[in-house]
Amino acid sequence: MALVEFHPEYSAGGTRRGKIRNITFRNIYLLSKYKPKFGFFGYDEGHLVSDANVQNFYLNGKLIKDGDYEIATKDFCANIHIR
Repeated sequence: MALVEFHPEYSAGGTRRGKIRNITFRNIYLLSKYKPKFGFFGYDEGHLVSDANVQNFYLNGKLIKDGDYEIATKDFCANIHIR
């Protein structure tokens, strides 16, 4: 089960923007018949997503490798790694 949290000032129509940097998603297990898709989207040059890592992501019990997933990023992202 996934839980998504919104902050009224930064998301869901809010006007303030933040930055996401130096974040790691680790030891994620997904059961699915579909290829996972990762999406990272910064807002502008002053509000980047940077240095994000996904480590030990398992799809149906197997560690994913290149080609087992899709990744989508926009212009305002830097140093996104899936390992």
